[in-house]
Amino acid sequence: MQRANASCTRCDADLEDVDHIFRQCPDSRSLWLHFRRSLPSLDNHISFDAWFLGLLRHRECTLGVAVLWWMWRWRNHRAFDGNHWTLNQILRNILRDVALWKKVMLHQPAHHSISATSSTPSITTGTVRLTTDGSWDPLLNQMGCAAVLWAGNGDWQSAISTSAGPGSAFLAEIAALELGLKHALDLRISILECYSDCLHMVTMLQSGSDTSTYWARDNITRIRSMMARF
Repeated sequence: MQRANASCTRCDADLEDVDHIFRQCPDSRSLWLHFRRSLPSLDNHISFDAWFLGLLRHRECTLGVAVLWWMWRWRNHRAFDGNHWTLNQILRNILRDVALWKKVMLHQPAHHSISATSSTPSITTGTVRLTTDGSWDPLLNQMGCAAVLWAGNGDWQSAISTSAGPGSAFLAEIAALELGLKHALDLRISILECYSDCLHMVTMLQSGSDTSTYWARDNITRIRSMMARF
């Protein structure tokens, strides 16, 4: 019987214990950094057990659990499959799961948002690309929305997701775009390019057609007003 290799498969540290996996590995620390405004700091002066207990008691414990879950999957994907997910992939999965979990736990129409921002320099200058995505669960009649901002060089910069209450698949796409535009304005971005896979919404917004009698006219009016500010 051969002894298993105890080193870290991600950074080659000599010992990959639980504290290294979730707090000390450079990959893990880079992930926590994106949520530094929402979660407790990585306090190396306290034990892992004490830090973990504090994370579970935090008001954003759902986010903390999602980060731990995807950090564990990220590590195992590299260790056992030999593949390396990008940080952007992990961030998108975390934001998606947080919105879904909160929606399932609440079982009621409510808005619960979580956002993450890159630690890289400001993106308020130059052209920024906004990609949005909306989803609708017909069984729960609940919508989920997500938006990601990308710098001109393709680097992930900021993201936000929310559980948006009851609606439809099309309204979820509209709500996602509205969420992303507001997030971009909050970050004081001045030049924005918007991308969506919802052809119906894109055609409607580009055509400039009259939507005064449209059932989602309030959302569309807000979107057009925000788009005019870029």
